[in-house]
Amino acid sequence: MHNDVKPTNAFRDVGKIRIEIRPDSPQGVPSFQDDVERLVASHLTDFSLSGDSVTAIVLAADNAFNRKGIEPLQKDAIEQELQVRIR
Repeated sequence: MHNDVKPTNAFRDVGKIRIEIRPDSPQGVPSFQDDVERLVASHLTDFSLSGDSVTAIVLAADNAFNRKGIEPLQKDAIEQELQVRIR
C-alpha cells in the first residue's frame, strides 16, 4: 500500500496578502532586506520575502493574525522611513 503524502503549504488553503516595501531613498540601503525581514517578522507570521536593495516583496498568509499586524507594520515602516503598499 502506497500513501501519497503531499507537503503542506501555508499559502495553499488561504489567500495571500502582498506587501511592497521600499526605502524613501531611491538609492536603496545595503541592509534593507535584513531590516525589512526583522520588521515583518515582528508583525506577521507565515510569510515569504523576496526583492533587492530597493524593493521588498512580502507574501503573507491572509489570516487573522496577519490582518491585525498590517496596521502596526505600516506605522513602524513609516517611522523607519519606508514606503508600504498593500495589495
